Amino acid sequence: MSDRDDLLEIFNAGVAAVAGKESVVHALDKESFFIPDLMIAVGKAASGMCLGAQAIFGESIPALVVTKYGHTDPALSTNPNVTIVESAHPTPDENSLLAGKMLLQSVSTCSSKASLLLLVSGGASAIAESLPDNISLAQWQILNQQWVSSGMNIQKINQQRKSISRIKDGQLLEKFAGKRVLSCVISDVEGDDISTIGSGIGDINRTAAEAEVRLAASNKIARQAAATQAAKMGYQVKQNVETLYNDVSKLSLILGKYLNKAEKGIYIWGGEPTIKLPPM
Repeated sequence: MSDRDDLLEIFNAGVAAVAGKESVVHALDKESFFIPDLMIAVGKAASGMCLGAQAIFGESIPALVVTKYGHTDPALSTNPNVTIVESAHPTPDENSLLAGKMLLQSVSTCSSKASLLLLVSGGASAIAESLPDNISLAQWQILNQQWVSSGMNIQKINQQRKSISRIKDGQLLEKFAGKRVLSCVISDVEGDDISTIGSGIGDINRTAAEAEVRLAASNKIARQAAATQAAKMGYQVKQNVETLYNDVSKLSLILGKYLNKAEKGIYIWGGEPTIKLPPM
């Protein structure tokens, strides 16, 4: 195998460790005291996360899956107990508003004894939305395009989204009238902050129900899996850190200078670089 093939194998090991289905199965594998009456999955990994939950709890539980266009697993499409809404990412569209409406309707009509499993992954901020009356979809699309092209990091972008949305920042679960909610999340943000992932759509800070947040996957988990695979293949891991939180042009210079003088071995970095786009 070539060096490129080895690097791909190491990288793919990291990706596999945080895949939707596998990460949820791992997070819920020991679950014995919680059986949901409703499952809701939101985000780009929603389809896989729902399949993972079904592997634990079965396929008969009603489920709502909200994901990006083209991201639905065929296995879900044939299940009559699963309702699927696909919408746009990163710029929301009409279906994003439909998804937001269905989310609100689903949680607000639960019985007082209901248990809810909420599965959240990256992309939920655009895929599902509910806007105040004074903000149109066209206005919201413009604002989102401005934010994502400005060079702001995801924490700042999602803070802006939360200030306007009617379902983010814990507001969705605030409408849940049931007894218990388990929020299971795949983190794609620095520090695994539940209030930032999906702009806090899975945040339990406002709900009156018994609530728990469980981290199914993260950058750290992906990096560790990559490091483990590298070691199995005989490589020495020199560095394994989550530091890629800066402008991509600045990071490329920093990493280039560092690697130019680095010792032989594997270097694993994680994060989400930012980029400022030129005016349209």
